Amino acid sequence: HFYKRWHMSEWNKCNKNCSGRRTITATCQMDLETGTITVDEEECRQLKPLAEQICTPNLCDYWESGPWSTCSSSCGIGLQERTVVCLNMSGYSSNACLEKRPENRR
Repeated sequence: HFYKRWHMSEWNKCNKNCSGRRTITATCQMDLETGTITVDEEECRQLKPLAEQICTPNLCDYWESGPWSTCSSSCGIGLQERTVVCLNMSGYSSNACLEKRPENRR
């Protein structure tokens, strides 16, 4: 017997006014020895996860990334840095960004 589970896509983004709804796609998948395949929804025994949310201001906080600095080394291995901040819809600093924080060093 192979394990079947719900696989969730990433949430789509709310519109620029942060109104309406955002959705996510749930597909029933089965793990095989050779990989994962999508199967009929009836195959997943658990209840299908909620696939829609009403957009509220806290769902619309976003990461703003500045430009990369010049490399710290002119030859060989160096480091570049940039500023990465979470902002709310009004452009003020926030700590409620839901998405993964972008890299600030490379």
